[in-house]
This record gives sequence, C-alpha cells and structure tokens, in this order.
Amino acid sequence: MKRLTLSALIVSFLLLITTFAQRPLPFEQWQDAVTAYHLGVLKGYRGDLDGAIAQFDYVIRLHPNDPIAYYNRALVETVKRDFGKAVTDFEHAIQLNPRFARAYKDLGSVHANEGDLDQAIADFDHALKINPSFAEAHNSLGSVKAMKGDLDGAMAEFNLAVRFDPDFGQAFDNLGSAKLRKGDLDGATANFEQALRINPRDYQALRGEGLCKYAKGDFSGAVSPLIVSSELAPQATDGYLHLIIWLARAGQGQLASANQELSTYLKNRGLASAHDWLSTIGAFLLGQIDEAGFLAAAGSGEPQTDGAQHCEAWFYAGMKRLLAGDRQTATEYFNNCLATRETAFDEYILAQAELTRHEGGL
Repeated sequence: MKRLTLSALIVSFLLLITTFAQRPLPFEQWQDAVTAYHLGVLKGYRGDLDGAIAQFDYVIRLHPNDPIAYYNRALVETVKRDFGKAVTDFEHAIQLNPRFARAYKDLGSVHANEGDLDQAIADFDHALKINPSFAEAHNSLGSVKAMKGDLDGAMAEFNLAVRFDPDFGQAFDNLGSAKLRKGDLDGATANFEQALRINPRDYQALRGEGLCKYAKGDFSGAVSPLIVSSELAPQATDGYLHLIIWLARAGQGQLASANQELSTYLKNRGLASAHDWLSTIGAFLLGQIDEAGFLAAAGSGEPQTDGAQHCEAWFYAGMKRLLAGDRQTATEYFNNCLATRETAFDEYILAQAELTRHEGGL
C-alpha cells in the first residue's frame, strides 16, 4: 500500500474574463461568454462534467483565443480521466499564453498520472521558471521526485512549498511521508501534527501520525488516528489501515477485539472483494490461512504486483511471528521484506522500524 503518491489535482476553475478585453466581442456575445463561464464552473462543481464541458465548448466557439477556456475545459477532462484531450487543451492554453504557469503545473500532473514522470518534471520545472514561488508546483514536483525514489530532492521541494505557503497542509503531509520513508519518525510526526493544526480533519495526516506511532511501538496511540482516518475518508483511505489496526490491537494483547473488528470490516467489503489480496492478508491474520499457504499466495506472477505482495507477505508473516514471541524468524522475514526493495510501501517502512526497535539497527 503506497503512502506517498502524487497529490490529487485540485479543480480550481479560473473565472478570468479579462482576456476578452484584448479582442472585443459584441456585447451580447461577451455577456453570453461570461454566463457560459459561470455555468461551466457551477456544473463542474456539481459533478455535471459533460455539462461543464459543453459550456466551455461554447465559450471557445465565441472566443477561440481565450487560454482560460481551454484550461478550464482541460481541468474537467482531467477529472473525467480523459487525459489525451486534457493534454491537448492544456498545451493549447500554453500556446495562447506561454507564461501560463498553472497550465504547465496541471499538464505535469496529467503526465505524471499517465506515468511519464520525466515529462512531468519538465512541466513543473517550466511552471517554476515562470513563477519560482508557486507552492503547488513545488509540491507536485516533490511528489514526482518521491515517486522516482529521490526523497532528498522531494523533501527540498516540499520544504519550498510550505515556505511559500505556510498553510499548505497537503505539502506538510507529503513532507511527513517522505521523512517517514527515510525513518525520521520524529520529523515526520512533527509535519503531520502541523498539517493537523491547519486541518484537524486531514485524514492523510491522521494516517501518517498513526503509522509513526505504530513504528515507534506506541500501539495504543496508533489506533485512534488510524480509525479516525479511515472513518473520515472510507473511500479514499486504503483498507490496509484495518490490517495495521489489527496489528496494533494484537500488540496490546487485545486479540479478540482485533479479530472482531477485522472480520467485520472484511465482511462488509462484500463478495466481490472476498478473494483479493487484501482479504488474503486479513484471512492470514485471522488464522484462516496458514503461513505456508499465505507466503505461497504472495506470488502473483505479475511484475507490477509480485514484489509488492511479497513485501507485504513477509511483513505480516513476520509480525505474526513476533507476536508469537519468535523474534529470530520475525527478523528473517523482515529482512526478506526489505530485500524486495519496495521502499514506497508502508510494510517496508514498518519492517525497517521493527528491525531497528528489536535489533538495535539494521
């Protein structure tokens, strides 16, 4: 379960109509364009994405040289995950206004979502050449650098983001996540706490705070923020939090309540999810699958998931061994987890933390 990912695109439609003054329209057409702008924004925020696009289409027909209209339409296309059209519209907006820093930033986010991280970095760099204090661009650039494994470069960008915008909670979340991956638990905790001061309902910060406490061995302190995080955004937070909550409960000797909570969660996921990998891990923790069967099930046969599932399998098998008092085998399993080099996964980070706490270092 990857923690540090590219920040979600913020749909912030720009109601800029001053460009019409550069190419005057007849009053009625100007009034129609302004109305269409407002309707497009309203429909976009209400979730009527096709309706929003139709309004921006109309603005573009009236005023084909307005970069903001192409930009706004690209934002809606991004939300629809129609990335090809979004790229075309962002690029058209940039052609019409070569100093459109926000268009470069959002174009970079689309390229990142499509997996073209090098092009995304180039786009973010271009945005920052235009506006060096653009906090969102620094945050997005840091996210992509983290995705490429450059945590030091990522943290430098996140630090610039919060310097230029001290209330940028998402950047504090990302900075905390990068520090967590580097094993700086105190620094990560401080960043998550800062994000929570900005927004006490920041589920990402609560998630990070809970993971930091778990990594430090503060199982009782970890449970509450993890539960609240999952309750605040049940669709956004991944189900793996419930596995960590099980481990925290079990680590306090509360195995019965841990089993009940996890069983209820897995049951509520429905039949469609009953045989996926997360449910397989849950079944192992609940004692429904033995260790040999669980480790064998980790082999997905798919390059994109095989390493990740083995990372997770070795961690959870190691934790069950540790809970049973078998530190020697647990240490072996945690080292196997680290050998997968899936450094962006929470299980990797927590296995590293367990080795540090129980063995005095790696």
